[in-house]
Amino acid sequence: LAQQGKTQEAIARFQKAVKLNGTFCPAYCNLGEVYTQRNQNQTAIEYYRKSIYYCPKNYARPHML
Repeated sequence: LAQQGKTQEAIARFQKAVKLNGTFCPAYCNLGEVYTQRNQNQTAIEYYRKSIYYCPKNYARPHML
């Protein structure tokens, strides 16, 4: 969705995933990417940090911080 320019819809879906499973790190990482796309870098960093916290080996992208 975000790649189609539907960032608000993408955010809503990823936030729903997080609400259903608060440790689902791919959703946090994807939220970081969407917020980066929207130039909301501070919010993006917060979501990347959560992704790193919950899955430091699998989904961490520290180079983006």
